[in-house]
Amino acid sequence: MTYLQNPLLRTALALLMLGALSTCNFAGTEVEPTSPPTATHTTELALPTKPAKDTPAYITFAINVHDIVNVSESGNTLLRLIDLFEKYGVRGDFYLTAPMTHLYAGQRPDVIERLRESDMTVSYHVRSPDPLYAGFDQRLQGLDEATLAATILDYQTYRLDMATGDLLRDEPGGYEYVAGVFDRNPVVASVPNARWRNAALPIFADLGAQAAVIYHETGTDPDRPFEYQAGLLVRPGDFSVTRWPNPNNPDPTAEPFWWNMLNTPLTDEYNPSAYLQTRLDEWDEDRPPKNREAIWSAYEELVAYAATNLSVVTSEDLVALASGGK
Repeated sequence: MTYLQNPLLRTALALLMLGALSTCNFAGTEVEPTSPPTATHTTELALPTKPAKDTPAYITFAINVHDIVNVSESGNTLLRLIDLFEKYGVRGDFYLTAPMTHLYAGQRPDVIERLRESDMTVSYHVRSPDPLYAGFDQRLQGLDEATLAATILDYQTYRLDMATGDLLRDEPGGYEYVAGVFDRNPVVASVPNARWRNAALPIFADLGAQAAVIYHETGTDPDRPFEYQAGLLVRPGDFSVTRWPNPNNPDPTAEPFWWNMLNTPLTDEYNPSAYLQTRLDEWDEDRPPKNREAIWSAYEELVAYAATNLSVVTSEDLVALASGGK
């Protein structure tokens, strides 16, 4: 999660990498357009559940979806998350890659349909071998400005060959494919390799994105919570309820994910709801099914607390807040 404090508001973003929550992450379904969709889809922004002046903080549950191996189990996790968020009347922010969306479309169309028909927010990120991912950018190196922009756009228009990193130009892919499948533009776009952000962010803005991930979990200037790059809101965040150090750890400098510490002697030290409340007060591989249920229980406790005491927002809400607070 992440926080922001300024005279206008404080914003908390809970960033939880749920790929680690089960043996899987997330993947694709059967809703493939027969031609490359254009990212002209629009959806009305939902308002936060509480106005800024009435809430101690804003919190976002960001779900990273990119497990291309355990597609069906990943889909089950996604469905359970949507049910959980709806149970408490809040929304999650689901970050999908195009390859994952293709996999869900082919193997779990029910997941695509459930997410598309829900009130959840859809955002977009990339993983290898996309050339915007660090270590896989050979295809972008040495290009002049126009060719670089055209190449980046191609990778957001056509399908990525996961084995070779080449483009399958007879199939849709990238940001435009995800927009077409969900009938709305993903709100946030991510360019993990900072070397290519100046070239890529304007392209994502033209495609319909409204915000960008510049820092992963924390990094907001407390005095300037709403900043923009290439016309995109920089996703704000003051702290994350994802991983943190603990002096009782054998390595007190380590920052393990909280879900990896359940069913250990430090279980109580890594209760996410307790950690969230502490931070609020301070602000002026496979695992057995039993442990997975412990993770789900702790996660539900966190969602329940946030739904009752905070304003749960997604990137759509943050964009609306930023535009009203400029």
